[in-house]
Amino acid sequence: MTGIVFGVVKEWQGKGVEGVMIVHQSKWLMETGRYNDTVLTWIGDFNPKMLRVCEGLGATNYRTLATYRYLFDRTKHFERLPLITKN
Repeated sequence: MTGIVFGVVKEWQGKGVEGVMIVHQSKWLMETGRYNDTVLTWIGDFNPKMLRVCEGLGATNYRTLATYRYLFDRTKHFERLPLITKN
């Protein structure tokens, strides 16, 4: 199964809502009998909040994906986006 995307508005972040959503969705998927496990993907290293949610759920990092960027105009300045913080 692919394509489940979710987000939590800022005032509810850090209160366990993300974890509860993941746990309940995973439980529901398992109860269908069609799935044995769930996979959370494309959680970037720039998103430590979501990485902490996964850690809190006891998730295992079993692969690392990479996104590559090609700069067509090498004269333009490129700067990586900053980490997402609690602010």
